[in-house]
Amino acid sequence: MLFIKGVNVTSYYEIIEKSRKRKRKAAIIALILLASLVSGFFLILINNSKNSQEKTNANRQIKDINVPNTGSGSPRTMLAGFYELPSPGGPLPANETAGPLRVGGESNPVVSGFAHSELGASLAGLHLLERVRPYVGPSVFVPTIQTQMIGKGNDVQMYLEETKEIYSKTYNNVPNQPLAVSRTAEYVGYRVVAYSDLYAVVQYLLEFPAPQTQAESNTSTAAKFYGQEIAVLWKDSDWLLMAQTGGKLAPIMTDVDPNAFIRFK
Repeated sequence: MLFIKGVNVTSYYEIIEKSRKRKRKAAIIALILLASLVSGFFLILINNSKNSQEKTNANRQIKDINVPNTGSGSPRTMLAGFYELPSPGGPLPANETAGPLRVGGESNPVVSGFAHSELGASLAGLHLLERVRPYVGPSVFVPTIQTQMIGKGNDVQMYLEETKEIYSKTYNNVPNQPLAVSRTAEYVGYRVVAYSDLYAVVQYLLEFPAPQTQAESNTSTAAKFYGQEIAVLWKDSDWLLMAQTGGKLAPIMTDVDPNAFIRFK
């Protein structure tokens, strides 16, 4: 041990060395923290860029859907975020974010990609209901029922068999393809009767246009409103249409209040 005029030099250098080590350690820790912050910042940028690209792709997919104006005059004005999407029986309301985000072609005519929300459930039920009707033809209602309908026991199979039978009896001279049939009524609104993360019950408002001639009108010239009710179930990241017991689906309700519904336009 070395002493200079009463000073313990060895201890003095040890203190200095320890101080230097602490400073080096602090500098290393600071560098590590800085590197972590920089890395995290770039990860956030990459993630945001990826999410932005996915959103852009989804929006582009929607915008690429051609929605022609099949009627006369100007297109009907929809509420913000809504547009009319062609379907076998006529145009149906769709939403830029609630769906459907995927519309199949001839080889896969199903629609999918509905938001996990009340509006997503409402639009899913509407579009699926349209595609399980006999008039859309087996090329549409068969894959839709088989892949996008769910029920207890053999309810789905019963509905499929009944739909095939109605198609066969009504359109027995028509080839196995979607038919040129248009709805006489328009879906103009909806209301959610019950909702959870697993299922939803939705009612739709249908408007039958006012008669165009006195011969058609009989005693009334006002438009008529009816309702339909369906249930959907959330499974595998999308909504599925629920078949009711016995294979029946969406009976017509004649006593409805049009003011109780949220309008699409």
